[in-house]
Amino acid sequence: MADSTPLPLAPTPERTILGHPRGLLILFLTEMWERFSYYGMRGLLIIYLTQHFLFSDERSAVIYGAYTALVYIMTIIGGTLADRYLGSRKAVTFGACLLVLGHFGMAFEGEGSKELITINGTEYELTLDGRGGDANQIIVASDGTSSAVNYLEGGSRLAIASGAKMNLPSEIDLETTTRRIVTEETYKNILFLSLSLIIAGVGFLKANISTIVGALYGEGDPRRDSGFTIFYMGINMGSLLATTFCGYLGIVHGWKYGFGLAGIGMIIGLVIFLRYNTWLEGKAEPPDPEKLKERLFGLINIETAFLCELNDNYYYESRDDRSKTFAGETMCFYGNLRSKEILETALESARQRITLGVMHARGESIVGRMTDMMGEDELYDEVLECIIAYDGPFTSV
Repeated sequence: MADSTPLPLAPTPERTILGHPRGLLILFLTEMWERFSYYGMRGLLIIYLTQHFLFSDERSAVIYGAYTALVYIMTIIGGTLADRYLGSRKAVTFGACLLVLGHFGMAFEGEGSKELITINGTEYELTLDGRGGDANQIIVASDGTSSAVNYLEGGSRLAIASGAKMNLPSEIDLETTTRRIVTEETYKNILFLSLSLIIAGVGFLKANISTIVGALYGEGDPRRDSGFTIFYMGINMGSLLATTFCGYLGIVHGWKYGFGLAGIGMIIGLVIFLRYNTWLEGKAEPPDPEKLKERLFGLINIETAFLCELNDNYYYESRDDRSKTFAGETMCFYGNLRSKEILETALESARQRITLGVMHARGESIVGRMTDMMGEDELYDEVLECIIAYDGPFTSV
């Protein structure tokens, strides 16, 4: 009688481009356009704050410094949410959507702030005749006539080049003159909202897209280093293109064109990622998709609300093998393993592996990790014994 035992399925051949997983190309292009948008906006930000909103140099520097610092601090939150709930693919998609909104929000510039000065009972506007470092300071009357001006004695006096033409004195003592700045509060609020969206977007995208690059390669894969080198080339290329094109459009043609181009770049990156994310072959999915569907209130679930309580007592990583040869992967633990919830998950995972006759190769190292840690908990010992007792074949993802 013929043996009816089904033969194991042969592994699906890896699809590559130039010897690397084809998913690397998608990550390369997505990151290139994300860096294009980020550095395109960032290159204009200081000048935009000082010349369009008339913030002082000190205030502009504080805003710029806080912005760049928060961008990288946010990656801690973005990475944590992705590891525990969203998965890297969803986190990158969410971050890219926030970036698109943020960059296009920056394009809503309004008329900008105005510095008004009262001379002999008449108000004039102190402004610039252009954008960027080559712009000259001028004074403009209500009828449109203007004259170049220059600040003297450390900014205490104002010299007017064509004062006679405008019926103004050649010099004005600014300490005895009334000046005020009129700001469009709506557009200033849009500015800070847009910066907040970009901070959150970079936090979700930047922290996780690099993680996906690493996930494309197995442990010990000699192509990993060259893969990251190619990936970083996309970062450099995006930065170079951004400073060239966004900077030119923003200074020469208008702020909204520079910021708008940055937004268009991010849309291109988002479309590429959404269209071809199947090339990642499931290596960036949520660790527990069912967890994301749990209702918090009404129709709102965890995935849409992000009201997740983070537990700092443990960290673990888990991935799903698309070959479906096993139900769950043996957990790799770092930190405190004496959490009952996680130990129960590990025990169930180990039992499923034994039932299916497949154990991930990391199970060998887990034994060493667990025996090095202290714990007399009965559940802890049961997990350890379950893994040690396994004598079936080992596979790797």
